Amino acid sequence: PAARQREGFAAVTARLAARPRWPRAWVWTGTLGAAASVAACALWLTLARHPGPRPTSLTYRAEGGEILDGGYLRSLGGQGMTLGFSEGTRLVLPAGTRGRLREVDAQGGHLAIEHGPARIEVTPRKGARWVVDAGPFVITVKGTVFTVAWDARTEQLDLQMEKGLVAVAGPILGNVISVRGGQRLAIS
Repeated sequence: PAARQREGFAAVTARLAARPRWPRAWVWTGTLGAAASVAACALWLTLARHPGPRPTSLTYRAEGGEILDGGYLRSLGGQGMTLGFSEGTRLVLPAGTRGRLREVDAQGGHLAIEHGPARIEVTPRKGARWVVDAGPFVITVKGTVFTVAWDARTEQLDLQMEKGLVAVAGPILGNVISVRGGQRLAIS
């Protein structure tokens, strides 16, 4: 009934009028605190998505050799060469190995072994991307240590894993083959 509704409304109004009011300073402090929290969260999200400038490329240094036009690697003095990268990755080419540095960027690099063996030690890190071509085979590196050899005369690939994981793709494989630490893959 309408009379009962009026009584209920009067009771609610009386309770609201009897409760203590917050001082205006508390209201403003709470409002400003909430606004500051929202601004801090927005700033954190922006910085988390855009952490700042990223390097355009890894730096590298050749020891015992040099890098020629086209990225060809040449050892000096018959001792072989080591190519060291700024994030810790190393490529060791014994004397007589023909290799090429095809590309280097902030995530990693693309190397080619045209003939002979090479020891490759890739430093694992988030977002790293390293690829090694050995003849017609493509080795995608996941952060590992391995030795790979390609003999152009006999068309033989020899991959010896020490630790880590690589994926090998090539013309006669059909599918990608995963090779783990302690395993060896030989294809002729």
